[in-house]
Amino acid sequence: AGPVGGLALPGAADMVSGALQEDLRELDFYVNNGLVSEADALLKELVQRHGEHPLLDRRAQQVAKLR
Repeated sequence: AGPVGGLALPGAADMVSGALQEDLRELDFYVNNGLVSEADALLKELVQRHGEHPLLDRRAQQVAKLR
């Protein structure tokens, strides 16, 4: 189980990272276009989906400035 577990973890982390990056691109689109309510809703969804993350915290600060 050692080698398999060691190989599985980086792959899973890459998938989460890729999914998070995709979600952040969508969130950035909303922020950059001043779509505050959409950004707020997506941000809440992303925190539920990905948990607390420094990149999500930074986006939350950006959204707060738009209000």
